[in-house]
Amino acid sequence: MGFLKRVVDFLAPLGFLLAGGRPRWTRYGKTLPGGLRPYLIAALALVLLHLVLRWEDATRGSAGAS
Repeated sequence: MGFLKRVVDFLAPLGFLLAGGRPRWTRYGKTLPGGLRPYLIAALALVLLHLVLRWEDATRGSAGAS
């Protein structure tokens, strides 16, 4: 179970890297297939998937903060 948890924890950072990395990649003159929109959608999907899969942990953490 620990391995799966680590994989799920990697989804959100991967989404943020994808969202920020695609525009930086094009700034250096490299081209990637598709426009910006598919990369942003994929990044948002990864972050949302992380939140859905770790929802109990996220709500537990926010409940203790208030």
